Amino acid sequence: MNPLHLNHARIIGLVLIALQVVALGFFFKTPLFCGGMLAAIGFAAFSKKRFASPQSAKRWPIIFVVLFVVSRTLLPTSLYAGRQSFLVPDACLIAMHFVVYQTALFFVRSKRDRPPNHLPILAITAMIFTGDIQVQTSERLFFQLLSILLVVLSIGYFLACRNSSPTTGNPIGGSTFTKQRWWLLAGVAIACSAIAWASASNLYRYAREIEDTMNRFIHPSLKPESVGFSGQGRLGSVASQKGESGKNVALRVDAEKIPGYLRGKVFDTYLPGQWQCVATSKPLKPAEQDELPADTAADRRDGQRFAITKNLTKLGDALEIWPNQNFQSVLFTPLDTSVVQAHVDHMSLNLHHVVSADEMPIMSSYKVWTSPVEPITVNASGGLSKEEQQCLTMLPSDLDPRISMLAEKMFSEANTTTEKIAVVENYFLDNYEYQIGIEIPHQVDPINYFLLERPAGHCEYFASGAVVLLRAAGIPCRYVTGFVAAEKNDYGDYWIARNRDAHAWAEAYDEQLGWVLVEATPAEGVPQETSAQTSNQIWDAAKAKWQKLVRQLRRDGLGFLIQTIGNLIVHPLTWILLLVVAIGFTVRRYLQYLTRKTTKHVDPLTRQLHVLLDRMDQSWKQKGLERRPSETLHQFARRLELAEKSEPYRDAANWYRRFAVVRYGGKVTVSSIESLQDGCV
Repeated sequence: MNPLHLNHARIIGLVLIALQVVALGFFFKTPLFCGGMLAAIGFAAFSKKRFASPQSAKRWPIIFVVLFVVSRTLLPTSLYAGRQSFLVPDACLIAMHFVVYQTALFFVRSKRDRPPNHLPILAITAMIFTGDIQVQTSERLFFQLLSILLVVLSIGYFLACRNSSPTTGNPIGGSTFTKQRWWLLAGVAIACSAIAWASASNLYRYAREIEDTMNRFIHPSLKPESVGFSGQGRLGSVASQKGESGKNVALRVDAEKIPGYLRGKVFDTYLPGQWQCVATSKPLKPAEQDELPADTAADRRDGQRFAITKNLTKLGDALEIWPNQNFQSVLFTPLDTSVVQAHVDHMSLNLHHVVSADEMPIMSSYKVWTSPVEPITVNASGGLSKEEQQCLTMLPSDLDPRISMLAEKMFSEANTTTEKIAVVENYFLDNYEYQIGIEIPHQVDPINYFLLERPAGHCEYFASGAVVLLRAAGIPCRYVTGFVAAEKNDYGDYWIARNRDAHAWAEAYDEQLGWVLVEATPAEGVPQETSAQTSNQIWDAAKAKWQKLVRQLRRDGLGFLIQTIGNLIVHPLTWILLLVVAIGFTVRRYLQYLTRKTTKHVDPLTRQLHVLLDRMDQSWKQKGLERRPSETLHQFARRLELAEKSEPYRDAANWYRRFAVVRYGGKVTVSSIESLQDGCV
């Protein structure tokens, strides 16, 4: 067969795969994969090599499923994707396997040298998984354009796969495929593309609602507002985070001191059962070097630096934070953060000093520097504006009057903000108990119920109660959710925050000190400094080391890989390990040699003799005469003769004597075995 490697179906099919590769590279940031696949597509386009038969290709789906499972188990997401999917955690990996499978189909031998008719179905499936991301407006338009091209190419592929006419040889269809049908198909393609574009544009308006609904359907155990890391901080979301895989690592932090409270979201407005943030965010641009202290000069490969506080002269403690989960745009930072460094071009900062980045690469780290001087205030003047003061002292509209009376009584002897904060903290410690979960009566506001009935509750209720009481005293206050990193990994020399370390607390504004942390939750509800078991620490330290190696490999490229291999080669431990392996291999080969040397070769004829002997022994054993292990053949023959003076016993005794002569008298022959077979019973 002479392959027609430039037929229409192959050309359109390869373009279809190239379209998917471009989409994967653009949306999931997979340059290495895309480069390799484009090279494979080019080879398939210009090569006549066909490596597989149709029969072997039928087994490929099973092989690719196994490869997917292995890849999903062994490879961290950050190794093959620079961006996190939204609904399906392995969407990028699934799309990659579909693309590789489609490309492999171009190297299967076939009659007309074209891939199967269902290739566009595979392409559409891969594109669906590629679209499982959260995109910006420009990215959305690009994805819609790619989807329309996918529809057009799929139609073209189906047309190209029509059997060629035996008379005209038209590869597209044949003489019966008229111009009217061409125009009809063109109209259908345009209509489908227009409908797809309009539908996607309108559905985008409800993207958040659709994503939330789909996320609840696919991951019912997860909440979109978990830990309040969204536009709403639902009371109970932190408790859900603590209970959902509480031992799983959420953050790893490289820091000399205990990181403690890391803020994720801050809320200023309370509605029944939840907190919201009405403060607007302003964009941040990367800081110029002259805007930062002289000691902040660093390699640009570590990311852009953003000045949170202006006119800095010196920086405080440094922390490098490694998220181990997808927190989307949320960056966890201490209260007094002054500089943030991350692999993004733009950041946002709101009035509550919360930093966010919509383009934060998946599982990538970011660095934070704190301020060494005074706590950071909301604005440059060192105080709150009138609007901020009003927002942060606003009480819920349906607040029970008894709560205001309670606050007035509590603060009757407290004069300063510091004293009032201490009163609130002591009030909850003395009058409440901590527990995960709380039962709120139907149609009753949770905060009213918590402050008036004093049930046992968790951190969200203590933090919310503290905010309400302090606001009732005229103190600006806000509700904060995040993590408390207090667990030390001694083998990796870093700190850990697990899901169970999710926490809620309050922040109050003191005119003398600025923003200060208010911890109203009893001690048993606040994550404390601790360490895990040794085995768990070693395993987690290995995972953290792998994550850092992958990050550095993506940053420094092949040079870092070569340098790492070189360092391993010259390291003394490497040579010790190689020496141990060599000694073990040598000892094993020597033992095998000794075994082969001492093992005697058993001749097939001799083996047949032993089979006959075993049969004869078993026969007489059943009759009550068993040949003992220490008994020779002649001794057993004599015992047979003495046992009974009959012909069968005499014949058996003679048989054992003849067997001894054959076995030990010289070379065993076929005729001697045949002579023994006649007398064997």
